[in-house]
Formats: sequence, structure tokens, C-alpha cells
Amino acid sequence: MSLPTLEPVGALLREHSEKFRDLVHEQLFSTELQSRQVFPSSRARSHLDLAPALAWVLERSTIDARVPDEVMRTARRLGLSHRRHGFPSEIYTPFADMLVHALREVNFRADPQLSAGLIIPAETIIRNVCNAMRASANTADFAGDPAAFAASVTAVRRISSRISVVTLDAGPGLDYRPGQSVQVTAPYLPGLWRRLTPAGTANAGGGLEFHVQAVYGGDASGLLAAPRVGDYWTLGGVDGELELPTTGELTILAFGTGLAVAESVLFSLVNEPSHPRTRLIAAAEYPGELYDLPRLHRLAEYADWLSVTAAVENPEDPWWLPRPGNPRLSSTDVNAKLVDPVALAAPGITREIIVAGPGEKVEGAVDKLRASGAEHIQTVSYAARGQWER
Repeated sequence: MSLPTLEPVGALLREHSEKFRDLVHEQLFSTELQSRQVFPSSRARSHLDLAPALAWVLERSTIDARVPDEVMRTARRLGLSHRRHGFPSEIYTPFADMLVHALREVNFRADPQLSAGLIIPAETIIRNVCNAMRASANTADFAGDPAAFAASVTAVRRISSRISVVTLDAGPGLDYRPGQSVQVTAPYLPGLWRRLTPAGTANAGGGLEFHVQAVYGGDASGLLAAPRVGDYWTLGGVDGELELPTTGELTILAFGTGLAVAESVLFSLVNEPSHPRTRLIAAAEYPGELYDLPRLHRLAEYADWLSVTAAVENPEDPWWLPRPGNPRLSSTDVNAKLVDPVALAAPGITREIIVAGPGEKVEGAVDKLRASGAEHIQTVSYAARGQWER
């Protein structure tokens, strides 16, 4: 008989997410003065996923303080990724104390309070997870692995008024696997980092390409979508994991700039000795944002294991979408179907499905696919908290 999880503690943290974060920040900023320069000046914009991430850990752990191996692997990866902030690995010991203190304070103010039988194992788990993060960061430090890379913008291709393809040179050493995300910041984004997925595969020269969409109300995404050649970005830790099949069938459903994930997967499969029969469904809100289709169709001509289908929500571009001098496009101009892209993926559902793109698009597609009988679905979501859902 399996033991109950610490889901009630996770629910407490999710309910009081902002208060928990503020309590941690008060301690961190008073004891580690340099941390004020690491995070945004506005608390409301920093550490948004602190409580949800910790809740995600506790909801998967049991009341005997056992943490699943997959959760500990995620913690170790985060320990590597967070090296980009510049803190020594020793910070995790006092940081665990701060998290424990904040949890106790939030529980003290809760009505009703959770019992010691839940809070005490949660505290043990917090310390164990922080120890795992410290150990992985410490190992990387001693190995001399860079905590971050400086990259210069070498080209900017403006797809539309809100999407750009940005090419950078990071020099040798940056390694990532298909579908993984890289933390990105720039001098004009003090303390703010955004997760972007490189299109294509890692190369020895350090060249890489990001697809960036400016989001309404998102200052960071808007600035990253409109850089100038010569700008310098900082690339931090690599995170995420996709399991790619080499046989069978694979469907990739890419919404908007989720096409970067699709390209990273497809161009990695090209180099494999065997390939799954792969369907790429590229979906966009407007025809003018179905970029890179010519390149993908050429790849499909070369790779007989690949088929490419395009779908759009609207039959033509609105007046504000094209860049100055570019025409408005219709669905017929880009040979795209006016259908729900999930409907294209649903018939004859393959066992392996990858869904990538903005959080709300990914979540909606996954719900529909599961209702249609799909089981093994992997996601790459650009939602800030998407990876820490219950």
C-alpha cells in the first residue's frame, strides 16, 4: 500500500505563493546583499515559480520524506541551471533554512494549520532537495564548467510585428539536446531571465538560433524579440528533457514559436541511423507567422520518413501583423488548412506525441489529445509556471 503524499503542503504553498516568496526574499536580501542585484527590483516580477516549484516537489513526495528519483534528477538539473546567478554552491544550506522558516510562517498564519506530521517531513525534503542542488552545482564548479555564456547577436530576421528569429554566436562549449531550453537574459533585462529553445542542434562553433515572440504585456519578450545585431545576451543553464524515439511513429504539434522545438527534434533525427515515421503539424494564429515552411518542406523531400502539414486559425493576416513592406498573407498563400491542428493530429494517434508552444495552446491541445485516447505526450511549454503544474 502506497503512502500518502505531501499534497496538502503543496496546496498550502500554491495558495500562499506570493506571501511565501516574500518571506524568503526578506531573509535572502537581508543576509545576502548581492542578491538585490541578481533579481529584478520589483518583487512581483521575480521568483514567480518558487512556491509552485516547491509545491511540485512535495506533491510527488511521501510523508516518510521519500522523494522520487525523477524529482531529484530535476533538482540536480536546477542546481546546475541556477549557477547562472553567480551564487556559490554553499548558498543552498542557508537558503534551505530560509525556505523552512517561510513554510513554518505561512502554516502558522493558515487557518486551519497543517499538522506537524506533514510539515516536518516537508522540511526534511526541502533540505534534501537543496543538498542535491548544492552537490550538482559544486561538482560543476570543481569541473570548471562555465555557469553562463556570453553570446553576440549576429542576425535578426523579423517574421512579423511580434515574431523574430534571432541568430547568436556563443562560442564553443554550450551544449544542449533537442527540445531543451536555455535561460536567456540581456543588459536591458536586469534580473529577468526567459526560457528559450534553440532551433536546430548544438554545434561546435557555438552558433544557435532562437525564435522569439513578443507577448502582450511582457516587457522581457518584447525586448528579446527586437534586438540589434551586436547586442550581447547571456545564456545560462540548460533545462528540460525530451525522449526521442528512433523507431515507430512520432507526431510533433508545434504552435507558433514552438516550431523551434520541432526543428531541434527533426534536425537531430536526420543524423540518426533509424527514424520514426514523423508527422509535423505546424500551427499558427495567422498565415504570416507560419515561417520556415519552405525549409521544412525541403527537409521532407529529402527525408522520406517526414511529412509536414500547416494549419492556421484565421484565413488571412490582420493589417498590423506584417512588417513594413511585406504583404498580408492568406491561408492559400502558405498552403495551410483552416482547421483545429489537434484534429489533424487525432486521427490514427501515434504512441509518441510532442506538443510545443505557448502554455495555453499546449495545455488545450494536451487535454483534447488525451480525450481522443493519446497517452504518451511530452510537452515543451513556454508558460512561466507550466512545468510546475500539479
